[in-house]
This record gives sequence, C-alpha cells and structure tokens, in this order.
Amino acid sequence: MNSLFVKGNFVAFKQGMREHHHSTSLIKINNVESAQEAKYYVNKRVAMVIPKSQKVVYGTITRIHGNNGIVQAKFTSNLCPQFIGSQVRVMLYPQSE
Repeated sequence: MNSLFVKGNFVAFKQGMREHHHSTSLIKINNVESAQEAKYYVNKRVAMVIPKSQKVVYGTITRIHGNNGIVQAKFTSNLCPQFIGSQVRVMLYPQSE
C-alpha cells in the first residue's frame, strides 16, 4: 500500500557553537539512515500537527544535515521547543523526478 507521507521526528534546532537557530528545525525521518537516502526528501513538504489545538504547521525540507539521514526544515512559523521529540509527517509530494 502506498502512503502519501512518511513519519519522522522533530529532534532539535540547528545550532552553532554559541547560539541556536530557531528558524531551522532538524528532522529525523524514519528508515532513512544515510545522506544519499535523505537527498530524495529535499524540497518535500513537512506537516506538524500541534497536539492540543489540532492546528497544522507546514514547512519545507531545505537540505540534508550530516551523514545520518537527518534533514533541515524551515516552517512557516517557528516550532516551540516543547515539541522536540514530537512526530511530523513528511509528504511524498511534490514529485520532482
């Protein structure tokens, strides 16, 4: 059965040596273990359902982050640090191939 999305987790914000960049979120996509596999998801949409209010915040995967299959995403509004560890949905559309 084909699905329209794959699950992932919001693991952290991008950070430098002295500061956090709250506008860029790091997403770990399930069953993606390498940078080559993560390249497929660049420019795909990400949706996060906020648990208590049932609102949806959308974002876009901008680039890969490291060699372990983690990607960077920018959301329309910055995510709250309380949501670190929460589940996100990575949409498998639009198809660029």
